[in-house]
Amino acid sequence: VLKELYIACLNEELQTEIIAAHNAGLTLLVFPDQLSLNFIFDGYSEKAALLAQTVLKKIKNFQPSAALYNKHYELALQNCQNFPKMLPFFQAVYLEKSLLNLLPTIYQETKALQKTTYDKFTVFCQNMFKETYLEGLFAGNLSLKNAEELWLDLQEVFGKAPFPKEKHFTPKVLSLPPKGPFKVT
Repeated sequence: VLKELYIACLNEELQTEIIAAHNAGLTLLVFPDQLSLNFIFDGYSEKAALLAQTVLKKIKNFQPSAALYNKHYELALQNCQNFPKMLPFFQAVYLEKSLLNLLPTIYQETKALQKTTYDKFTVFCQNMFKETYLEGLFAGNLSLKNAEELWLDLQEVFGKAPFPKEKHFTPKVLSLPPKGPFKVT
């Protein structure tokens, strides 16, 4: 829940860069994955590396304000509360994704959200990049020097300490008995 709030706040903070990138023929996406935070800089422009460096500098010093946090907290809580009002098909799809990707259910998400405070969120933001596992792919019209500079910038912003191998996520398979009914809690 905290990661999703962070990404929502970050995306709002990066709106200027996202719009400028779009106008320059580039795409900037920041989105969560199962246990990761993904950044995609896409498009063909000599300014792609500059965009990435600008965004990385902004992320390095990013600390969401209480007002920004409250705005996205309320939106997330409202989305959770509206979940039972969605069409059953969309509820089933969401629950299926929760099961298959080992994500929290909407009810678990609501409980976690209700326990969240701005102080907890601030601590999360400060500790978010203390241990990181960096993975990157640079492709396109980049010189080796530009790619190395970008990699060093990434390490400076995110690479405080390497993420220990024993903490790496190992995917698990959910094996259900052949007969139901099943209850997901």
